Amino acid sequence: MERIRSNKVQFTRGPICICTNERVKMMGAIDGLFPDMGGDIPYEMGGLWAPPIKLLDGFWLKIAGEGQEEWLVADGFEGWPWKNVFLYHPHRNLRGISITRTDLAPDDVCGIIVSYEICNGRDREANLTCSFLARANLRPEWLGEENGMADGTDEADFVPGSCESLEDCREQERLLRHTEDAEQQKKKWC
Repeated sequence: MERIRSNKVQFTRGPICICTNERVKMMGAIDGLFPDMGGDIPYEMGGLWAPPIKLLDGFWLKIAGEGQEEWLVADGFEGWPWKNVFLYHPHRNLRGISITRTDLAPDDVCGIIVSYEICNGRDREANLTCSFLARANLRPEWLGEENGMADGTDEADFVPGSCESLEDCREQERLLRHTEDAEQQKKKWC
């Protein structure tokens, strides 16, 4: 299976990439950001959708260490039929650190698996702090609005320990990545 590869991403408004299955749709740019885009609902089509509801405007990762902090913007991209891979190489004092983000949309699952792998390619130890930001924006799609669904105020609660299944997600993604027949493995998983 062929992949699409782009290096030296230099724009934040395109080209656009998607990570999707039958139940969820995630639309963003190949720099790993989620620009305002769209025609059906102007400037609202980017992000994560579980039709007919939009869930997130997007998500971002900040890495900090050695007196430097940086919100990540991808400088490389690989598009596969079942996943997207974003490559990050932070600047300034964080040189030598590389980060890979993998977005995976398993068949028949109402969700997206997002994983980050942080590698220290330097000859010394790195003390880093990562901050993950997700911006919720629950709203109906344009057909939902036509059928009486209304956009309202969003509220959320943080539940400590609610990410208990993260290792399960990583294991599932590892199985998909290391199998010779990825399509067959996806069918067994779902």
